[in-house]
Amino acid sequence: MAAVAKSRDSILAGWDKALAEIADGKPPFKLCKERGWPWATFSAVADERADAYARARDSGWKAIADECLSISDDGSNDTYTDEDGRTKTDHDVIARSRLRVDTRKWLLSKMLPKVYGDRTALEVAGPDGGPLVLQLSKAFAGAAAPVAAAPAPSAPPGTVTP
Repeated sequence: MAAVAKSRDSILAGWDKALAEIADGKPPFKLCKERGWPWATFSAVADERADAYARARDSGWKAIADECLSISDDGSNDTYTDEDGRTKTDHDVIARSRLRVDTRKWLLSKMLPKVYGDRTALEVAGPDGGPLVLQLSKAFAGAAAPVAAAPAPSAPPGTVTP
């Protein structure tokens, strides 16, 4: 129990600096591992200070999105010079950069789907792409008869209608 209290005190003492690192895009789990903080204790403190933690995480996601651009734009290690002085493309470095960007994009799409997620839409159309026509019917005396449309609701008293 004393170890948990000590780690909690350590987290509280370093809370502001930890939030700054999270806001810069450092994953909280990695931060805890580097500092020797128990993840469960850190999570409990983060829950108690949810507003500040949420703001830091939001900034951190934006930093990770910016990092995707930096990784994509950095071509400094994409080529090398071999023993014969010829410039060669290092496909392993390019593949690793692609993996780094794709991993960040996937994570962003899951954590902030409204901002970074794939947009999906369902479109329903009638024959030949025309409007969809629905016909409601009610069984009456063994035969289907069309159901009359309900009258439009009247406006409440005091409402001006055009």
